[in-house]
Amino acid sequence: MLDEYISYHARTRPNAPAIIGLERITFRKLEQDIRRAAFALGDLKAEPGQSVAVALQTPYLDWVMNLALSRLGTASGPADDIESEYRVTDNAQATGANVLVLGADQLRAIESGPERRQMRRWAHPDALGRIFRTSGTTGEPKRIAISWRVLGANIMDTIAWHGSRPGLWWVTTGERTPFGYYIMLAAHVCGYPAAVGMGPNIAAMLQLKPRLLGLLPVHIQWLLDLIPADHPKWPLTLISAGSAIPPQMAEQVGQRLTNHVINGYGATETSGVSVGGLGLLQRHPLATGYLLPGVHVRLLDDAGEEVPPGELGRICVSSEKLATGYAGDPEGTARHFRDGWFHSTDLGRLTDDGLLFLEGRADELMNLGGHKILPGTIDVAVSACPGVKEAAAFAVPGKRGIDQCGIAVVAGEGFDEARVRAAAATKLMTAQRTKIMLVDALPRNVMGKVERLKLRAMWESFLAAHAAER
Repeated sequence: MLDEYISYHARTRPNAPAIIGLERITFRKLEQDIRRAAFALGDLKAEPGQSVAVALQTPYLDWVMNLALSRLGTASGPADDIESEYRVTDNAQATGANVLVLGADQLRAIESGPERRQMRRWAHPDALGRIFRTSGTTGEPKRIAISWRVLGANIMDTIAWHGSRPGLWWVTTGERTPFGYYIMLAAHVCGYPAAVGMGPNIAAMLQLKPRLLGLLPVHIQWLLDLIPADHPKWPLTLISAGSAIPPQMAEQVGQRLTNHVINGYGATETSGVSVGGLGLLQRHPLATGYLLPGVHVRLLDDAGEEVPPGELGRICVSSEKLATGYAGDPEGTARHFRDGWFHSTDLGRLTDDGLLFLEGRADELMNLGGHKILPGTIDVAVSACPGVKEAAAFAVPGKRGIDQCGIAVVAGEGFDEARVRAAAATKLMTAQRTKIMLVDALPRNVMGKVERLKLRAMWESFLAAHAAER
């Protein structure tokens, strides 16, 4: 299914690099290893609609096993998807009738065993192709079901939106996130090498100089902090996802890294919704970009009515690339997937010409004594202050049960608490005061999104610690 181009490149350019990690893997070897991995799956026969969670400790073998499942027309799932009907692991302690445990000899055989002939099974394009599991930031983790048709469309869209950039493609979130999964497969389609198991290794990035680099904003900041001031730019397309790139960060990226920056917005349920470039990010804080071709968005109020352009509303998306729904959760599917539209919990604004702004999630809305405000607007204002590396607003319990605005700050040189309070005050009512909490790092999920519920818990610990000091 998704691996056909690997077979093609293995025939036409067998010695070209396909994987760069701890070692370089050619397309010929990758093809051979996929065939051996498909053979190793043996009698593990998942039915249509079922998935196989892959949990191998070696990143390269984990990726090969995912590709082997694709070759067999079998849906794959991430290692933490304990609800998958089948599981492939190298954990010798794992047990169960539907668990395939691969020992050391079997794992070696995948990389260096005898040649295996081609094995391939075809699945219906609308059958389950992949399970992506959310981090559970807003509650219980969801199992998002994606069809083979949508997976293929996303790979081709990735190539179209990001451009076909010859050279190494690297995503710091790894291949188990949708962000990394689609970009790595897109690299294989183009015949370019993909980084496997490298993560946010800044030193290796500067040495290998990837041509396409997928980074979360927090990883962009790491790169900016560590790259030498005199390090020369190289031909680079930088792709970001997970959250908006702050304007001041975008300016640094343009000065020190590259002007070819793409920031994308879209949930796993919707695939890509909008894309914005460097200039747009600098001019319009909270802008995610313009709607992509084939994507339709409408914003609804609490009564389910569409709001006028420029007004705040709940983002709903319709396209041919929506997920099938939530696996094993018919109630959640019915609630969010209705009449060809995905009803998200994201809140934003949409202009007449299709520029989409993301201001937060419905569950993040802060009610500060009757004044309701999303934290994203405060984040942007505070992050622009000198000496603020990162900032995130959140609601903290105040006197008489009325919430107040808390701001978690990762402070740097030149930090001035009074400036932070003044910046926050521009978004709040005059009588409201802010609570400042200095932290070493903001709690984030695997896609770099701030976990504001954890900030509230950190605030309680912060208060307890300061009470003990007095």
